[in-house]
Amino acid sequence: MKKSKGLKTGLSSGKIEIPKGYNAVSLDELKDELFGETGTHERDIYEAELKEEILGDVIRHVRKLKKLSQEELGSLVGVGKAQISRIEKNYNNVTIANFLRILHALNVKVRLSVELETDKEKEIELSC
Repeated sequence: MKKSKGLKTGLSSGKIEIPKGYNAVSLDELKDELFGETGTHERDIYEAELKEEILGDVIRHVRKLKKLSQEELGSLVGVGKAQISRIEKNYNNVTIANFLRILHALNVKVRLSVELETDKEKEIELSC
């Protein structure tokens, strides 16, 4: 980790004071150190797991906004309450088919953007 430089000042300036002997690193530097640099297999796994957690949180949030119980959502989707609970808590990977069924049952639209590695300026967007 790199040593911080010149981060002394009080709260009135909006900067954080780093005590002597401590290092300040950016979040990106920390992720690089813990999970590998962007593009490595370990970092890709970390990023995928993080995105899966977000999906579960989104499903739970929208379900509660729609005032549906896990059992009611499960009935709409064709799965049991336990399956909805596991998806929301990220205990198992949700399949694309189940994710789309859940979004349909919640009457939610989703937009997916795919960026091609070979041509960063071209994107494919799908709306469901």
